[in-house]
Amino acid sequence: SELTGLTLEEMKGVALYHFIQKGKESQEALFNLRKALEHKESYRGEISGSARDGRRYWIDLNVFPVADRSGEMRFFAFIGRDIT
Repeated sequence: SELTGLTLEEMKGVALYHFIQKGKESQEALFNLRKALEHKESYRGEISGSARDGRRYWIDLNVFPVADRSGEMRFFAFIGRDIT
C-alpha cells in the first residue's frame, strides 16, 4: 500500500505487530490490542507504524475476529485508515 510501502502480496499473512511502531505513544494501545486478541474480541484504536522507507504514520485501526460457519473463530482481520 502507499502507506506502508509494501505490496498487497507482501502484506498477506503478516502479523499485525509487524506494522506497529513500538514507541512509547503506542504502549497503551498495544496493551489493549493484545488483551482484545487474547479474548478473541474486536478492537479499535489509534496506533503508529513505520513505512518501509522509515516514514512514520498513524492509523485508526479496527481489528475483528472472523468465524467459520460453525461459529468457531478462525482468524483476525484488520482495517486501518490513515489519520496521519
